[in-house]
Amino acid sequence: MMTSLASSIIEFLKANPHVAYLAAFLLALSESIPIIGAVVTGTAVILALSALVPSGALLLWPLLVATTLGAIAGNGLSFWLGHRYHREVLGFWALNRHPELIQSS
Repeated sequence: MMTSLASSIIEFLKANPHVAYLAAFLLALSESIPIIGAVVTGTAVILALSALVPSGALLLWPLLVATTLGAIAGNGLSFWLGHRYHREVLGFWALNRHPELIQSS
């Protein structure tokens, strides 16, 4: 059963590689945002996608470009959020639970 699932996923990605590149972009972007990055485990999925490169299901350079651009966009978004909301960020849910961690940094 697991083999048929893996082969159907590979066949889907061969027919629609743009879906894999988009997923890699979005996962890299979400991991670069501080609070979301703690919840989303995109690294494992990106590594699984990169394991499809030797089989020819995905190409290396588009995958590298997608993940790099996703990380750059996520870091830019994180910077913008910090710049825009400055001290208001400290009142957000995940940060207001442990103010002593913010004071020590």
